[in-house]
Amino acid sequence: MSLFREDRQWDWYSEAGGRMDLGRIMLGEYQLLAYLPGYEFVERSVVVAGDQVLELQLEHAHRRSVRFRLTGATVEQLANMQCKVTPLRAKMSYEVPGMSGKPDAQGLFELHGLPADLNLNLSVRGPGLAAYPSVQTLLPHAHQGMLEIPFALRERPTRQVRGRVVDESGQGLGGLSGVSWWSTGGEENASEFVTDDQGRFVVMTRACDGELLRMVLLSETHVFDSPTSVDYWQQSRRRSHSTCMPCDVEITTTARLRLATDAP
Repeated sequence: MSLFREDRQWDWYSEAGGRMDLGRIMLGEYQLLAYLPGYEFVERSVVVAGDQVLELQLEHAHRRSVRFRLTGATVEQLANMQCKVTPLRAKMSYEVPGMSGKPDAQGLFELHGLPADLNLNLSVRGPGLAAYPSVQTLLPHAHQGMLEIPFALRERPTRQVRGRVVDESGQGLGGLSGVSWWSTGGEENASEFVTDDQGRFVVMTRACDGELLRMVLLSETHVFDSPTSVDYWQQSRRRSHSTCMPCDVEITTTARLRLATDAP
């Protein structure tokens, strides 16, 4: 079971007898989501005004179900994959305990009793492999029954990405240190770099097409300020640079002197 309030989330798992003690929480209104595989998804608003006992009556699943069908992986690779269903409401995603699991040796994973009136994101993650599509969205639909969603798995490539850091006049900035990274499906790859006297650097990554490669300068003298970053228009992220793979051409990023007002 999960409780949500504004941008905070609390998760609990029930004991063998179905009980759970939430302890002391702040008074107010919460969104409650509860799920047990094989039973209907529960969603309701709860107002906590003092000590109280909540009782949830779960119905056996009889409405919406999904089946993940994974192809392109060995039995050993399938054992490390994770299939997940994430409900969405008002553009917010909710990580609900129980709505994920591993596929069987045939690459199948099923969940039953899913909400029919919410957007659902289906995703597959695992080390060394990329899933196509990376995320499949199911829209609200009155259809009741099993929906089968195929996911093709492919080995992640090892790629070399070249970049150059320049100042506002286009001159290369040498001696700047930074780190590049990508993270998906519990697998993270990070590498440090230092620009040469022309501002050039090379990093290795296993990010696939459509995934983001992120870079941040570790220099105390400069920060990124590059319109080529996908996050440029988010003021809080202008100190990093994010580019969407593939990078078939050299990444050119602009750096500017760190001002006193930029200090954390």
